[in-house]
Amino acid sequence: PQPPSAFVTVSVATVWTTPQSPRPVDRPALTNPVDIHGWLSAMTPAQQEALTSDDLDQTQVLFGDRVLVVREQGDWDEVRVPGQSTPKDSQGYPGWIPKNQLTTDSGYDAVKDHAPFALADRGVTTWLYRESGLSDRDLEISANTRLPVLSRTDMAVQVATPDRGPKWLDARTVSV
Repeated sequence: PQPPSAFVTVSVATVWTTPQSPRPVDRPALTNPVDIHGWLSAMTPAQQEALTSDDLDQTQVLFGDRVLVVREQGDWDEVRVPGQSTPKDSQGYPGWIPKNQLTTDSGYDAVKDHAPFALADRGVTTWLYRESGLSDRDLEISANTRLPVLSRTDMAVQVATPDRGPKWLDARTVSV
């Protein structure tokens, strides 16, 4: 049987090789919310290079993405990323994500597979808003984030989120 699904609740979750992989400089990438800008700006080029050269991280997953939880260890979940194929594992990229960056929500799970989705594709990041007037910012999300569409207006697209309830995207920043 397939392992249970969980969903990413931060703008970008890093999939670590082991729970011991993160270094002190990586703390901003382990929180919820994550501080990706702070994390990247605090690292030296050598520290950024070491993420790959020292095999510290495997990949990254975006807000709302599905992962399969194969094992739990303390504050960490061992996951597979089914949307990212790899010869390393038939179920998807293997690695570890802090539990505080994941949620299980059967309602989101059901809509994720069946609703059309909004793809954030008009910039490096865009914002989720708390209302259709697009004035109350909730969470900055990354390009290529895909969220299920619930409804839309001329200016905004309402989407489901794994842990924040329905939110709104500026219709000019997404493709449906």
